[in-house]
Amino acid sequence: MIIVNNTRPSEDEKELMNIYNDIYQYWNLFGSDGFSGNISLKYMPLNKGYFETPYWLINKINYILNIINKCVQEKEKLNKK
Repeated sequence: MIIVNNTRPSEDEKELMNIYNDIYQYWNLFGSDGFSGNISLKYMPLNKGYFETPYWLINKINYILNIINKCVQEKEKLNKK
């Protein structure tokens, strides 16, 4: 937890830090397909298959992938302008 000017982070800042930490933790599982720039799941966690991985973990990874791909799309829109 980062404390700046003797103030504690708000609940929103804590939520953002949790999302950032999750992205950082699972980033090595993702990879780009090259041409389109979209990020996809390249490796499965826990050395298991898709259906052997716990449901909550698959949901979390898919949520993170959606966030990353939305950011990539927004960045591409800004670069085209």
